[in-house]
Amino acid sequence: MWAATEVEYGGLGWTSNDIGEAMTGMGVLMMAIQIALYPMLERRFGCKTILMGTLLGAAATIVAYPLLPRLLHLTTAGNGSEEGQQGQRLRATMMEMACVTALSGVARVFIGMSFTSVSILINNCVASEARGTLNGLALATTGATRSFAPLFSGSLLAWSITPRQHARALPFPLDVHLSFIVMAAFLVLTAWIATRLPERLNSQHKS
Repeated sequence: MWAATEVEYGGLGWTSNDIGEAMTGMGVLMMAIQIALYPMLERRFGCKTILMGTLLGAAATIVAYPLLPRLLHLTTAGNGSEEGQQGQRLRATMMEMACVTALSGVARVFIGMSFTSVSILINNCVASEARGTLNGLALATTGATRSFAPLFSGSLLAWSITPRQHARALPFPLDVHLSFIVMAAFLVLTAWIATRLPERLNSQHKS
């Protein structure tokens, strides 16, 4: 939703094709890192440490999202012929897509690794005969959260970028940054909760 939002409201102004291409690149990057990197990190640091680190990393990258349009659109300013300005805008657009895809890919990798860590920690909580029940409860909770979170974050983003009667937009941090700050705050809170988990969850439960 943010990527499709107009630039003047803090979004990227992307089309559905642009978003689809970026998501494809992110998916390939996330799959490659999950397969190649996660097992090595898990053996070295354990699931709990990976969970805390990836949650904080995801929070940092998510907060940086709304800063990209302002930084990258500065490159479109300048004088010259119409043809030169068109070339400059094209280069700026390509740079924007590359930067957003890279940042989103990093965020997706962090989030994907955190979900993998949570799944392993859940399975390490109980004996093997109770894992089916616990995983069913975890999936039901995840499904309920995924149905509520987009509605909440989308509504919050729409509210924050809606022009007011006496002001074009709300001031920081109530502008386009608000929904990203809230998401980052939830991730930091989850990372803090993860610090309270016992170290024994890094290994399988012994029956």
